[in-house]
Amino acid sequence: MEREFEDFSVRMERKSALPDLEVLLGCVHRMKRSRHVDLTIPEHPHYASLGAIDDFIDDHVVWAYDRQCLVDPANKPYYFDCLKGVAKGRESEDLDTKVAIAVSAGEVGQDEIDAAYRYFGLDSVFDEGDHHIAGLYKSRIESAPRQKDEAREQLAVLAKSRDSMILDELVNDKTLTYQEAMKFLNVTAFTDADTVVAQATVLVSGT
Repeated sequence: MEREFEDFSVRMERKSALPDLEVLLGCVHRMKRSRHVDLTIPEHPHYASLGAIDDFIDDHVVWAYDRQCLVDPANKPYYFDCLKGVAKGRESEDLDTKVAIAVSAGEVGQDEIDAAYRYFGLDSVFDEGDHHIAGLYKSRIESAPRQKDEAREQLAVLAKSRDSMILDELVNDKTLTYQEAMKFLNVTAFTDADTVVAQATVLVSGT
């Protein structure tokens, strides 16, 4: 825009304040990813949620994720979703490794938690209680035994997110149903008792 001052005019140009802010914050020499800056395009919300910007190098993104999880553990699943989103968007091996390590440690994202609630016909907004969820799980595997493995995986997600001993014990319950026991022993309802015992002995002894 132009402003008239008697016999001359001054042209006002927009200029990013980021360089000056970096000097003030002491991060002007931080390592950056090379990129073309387009100030008309907003930052992806995953970066903003992590307290990062998209020219952070991978190590700084990981640091931002770890800090957010430390100071705001209640929202750790959401931050994990953000980390996964950034890793996917960057196609970064280092961030993929960070995600894989977190998964192996049992971390779950908010999207995964919401999906687990929906699997049991629940809404994550409402707390139905651990005993109610346990009842839904038992009902599911009784009515659809073939879904037991999938149901257990979904229950494990809820057990982790709720830090529930009740659900965790159910997830780790290795008790077999009658049908599962017959399949494991490779017998039928018509197999005589001596053969069942002999088969069980062989499987237990490994001979």
